[in-house]
Amino acid sequence: MASDSPLHIAVFPWLAAGHLIPFVELSTRIALLGHRVSFLSTPPNLFRLPSPDSLPPLLRLVPLTPSVQAPVSSTSDLTDSTEHLRPLLRRAYDSLSGPSPTSSPLP
Repeated sequence: MASDSPLHIAVFPWLAAGHLIPFVELSTRIALLGHRVSFLSTPPNLFRLPSPDSLPPLLRLVPLTPSVQAPVSSTSDLTDSTEHLRPLLRRAYDSLSGPSPTSSPLP
């Protein structure tokens, strides 16, 4: 492979706002360099990101669905009264799988 060939990079940050925003910024910069980037996260977290229309065309948001359901979708949803859900959020993150056949990637 030539060193100037574009890459396809998958970005899969931890489910926390403090990780999502910096990783979408990194993904944007990588896409602007001409590489394809698939940004993987849960649908609620993807909807918290900038509009797909404002992102570079080479950056694609890909929704993943956890097979273990958690009543929170990121650590930003945790409060003192729901902190006990953190282990469930970890299990949900570990159980993420690809989009269902009926869903499609976000534009």
